[in-house]
Amino acid sequence: MHESPAQEPASTLMPSQTERSFNPRLNVKIERKYRNSGILWYILFAWLSTARTVTVTFPPPSPFPVSYNLFLFKSCLPFQARSRLVCERRATIVVLVKCHPHDSIRILVSWEEREAMECGRIKIVITLCSLLLLFPVIHGWGTDGHLTICRIAQSRLSTVAADAVKQLLPDYAQNDLGSLCIWPDHVKFIYHWSSALHYINTPDVCNYQYNRDCKDETGEKGRCVAGAINNYTTQLLTYSSHSSQPKYNLTQALLFLSHFIGDIHQPLHVGFGPDKGGNTIDVHWYATKQNLHHIWDSNIIDTAEERFYHSNVEELIDAIKQNITTEWSDQVKGWETCSLNKTACPDVYASEGIEAACDWAYKGADEGSVLEDEYFLSRLPIVHRRLAQGGVRLAATLNRIFG
Repeated sequence: MHESPAQEPASTLMPSQTERSFNPRLNVKIERKYRNSGILWYILFAWLSTARTVTVTFPPPSPFPVSYNLFLFKSCLPFQARSRLVCERRATIVVLVKCHPHDSIRILVSWEEREAMECGRIKIVITLCSLLLLFPVIHGWGTDGHLTICRIAQSRLSTVAADAVKQLLPDYAQNDLGSLCIWPDHVKFIYHWSSALHYINTPDVCNYQYNRDCKDETGEKGRCVAGAINNYTTQLLTYSSHSSQPKYNLTQALLFLSHFIGDIHQPLHVGFGPDKGGNTIDVHWYATKQNLHHIWDSNIIDTAEERFYHSNVEELIDAIKQNITTEWSDQVKGWETCSLNKTACPDVYASEGIEAACDWAYKGADEGSVLEDEYFLSRLPIVHRRLAQGGVRLAATLNRIFG
């Protein structure tokens, strides 16, 4: 497994030239595209002048100090998006970002002068107070799925584990693990090595074997979601509230572990390699063209929220919590237990995942299928159950780690 790479000091990203702060009303046009689960999309059109460096901040002022940008999300800082432009004295840069509406976005745009008659290069460094996403991509569970698992888990933590989680979360998270559970999906652009850690591919068979299946596309062993869960569990076991110089970035370890335990409970994250866990199977979700993987990530949950929970994820979470204490109460102990006194047991979760993928996700969903109520209503209980299991097991794992 790869550990998080060392980060550049924040100071190396601050421009040496004199900054010019523009009035956002004059130089930045913000367009609200749509709202989804409290997340806003914005398109920023930043006009650059001949100044060597321009700084644009939105929305001003941030309710939090800039320093917390550099704490957890310092991993975002080395990211650079570069584009070669035609030689002009003015240029337009379009940046698509995703963030919580009260978070500030800082865009440092610097113009590197070249030899005469050559084009310049624009270097854009974007740091977010919260979640970074430059382009829409498909991830394990959607935002609401990961939020649900982490909210369930945090409600089941022991006093000791709850305190450890609170200590590891950055202050701006306000002790809400769910608010950051999607973070590992948004740093794939920076931590490219982490992309393979979100899933397991099996060779078109309905069973899972760690030694056969837990590897990345280059064949490197241990680089899959099960291996990642083992790795970050090991890192978190080094936690001590009295340690002043931890060996690992334990905040990141907590977020990776929380996210990956969620991912491994999405059936198509332990799917067939040839179809990339359903990503290459194009179907219709009612009237909308979609791939099968995305349907299990988001569409089933989104449709359930619209029909049964007043489009409110909090109602979905409450309903699943209620089922954990009633309908599934006699199964919870079994979900929590790890064999051989292990701290985490991802192989069990992966084996369940590929079985659910074969029995429910792939079945009746051939290329070109139209999936409607028959598919949705029969698969929704599976999604509810996997979200519940993910939350219960994440809590049990953190309780064992910190307890």
